Order: sequence, then structure tokens, then C-alpha cells
Amino acid sequence: MIETREFERLGGRRTVKVNARLIALTNVDLDQAVKRRDFREDLFFRLNVVHIFVPPLRERSEDLPKLAGFFLEK
Repeated sequence: MIETREFERLGGRRTVKVNARLIALTNVDLDQAVKRRDFREDLFFRLNVVHIFVPPLRERSEDLPKLAGFFLEK
């Protein structure tokens, strides 16, 4: 479970304790999805700790040259 920081491997017999962070990304408005009952409310509650909004790249055209330069170097 996320909140207890432990899990059992599929087919495993013992509980594994972990110290990890879970990062989840989506392009769906999860508030609305929960209200429509398309997304589980309990999972949303566990995941919704820090909300970071990043506008789509089509709204950040000034970032395109920087990104292109970065990928060209790679």
C-alpha cells in the first residue's frame, strides 16, 4: 500500500518495505474524473499531495528552441 510503504511482490511470500516517492502524471483533470466516477476517489486522495501544473508545449513556444538545442546535443 502507498501509505504504509510496503508491498508484496506478485507471487511473493514476504512483505517488502520501501522508502520511495510515487510520481504520477496525467493530462486528465482528475478532479472532474473523480466527480464523473471515472477515477477512484481513494486513489486520487493518496496521489493528490502536491499539484504541479505545466502548460502544454503549444502554449510555451519560447521553450522550443531550448528543447531543440538540448536534443540536438544528445
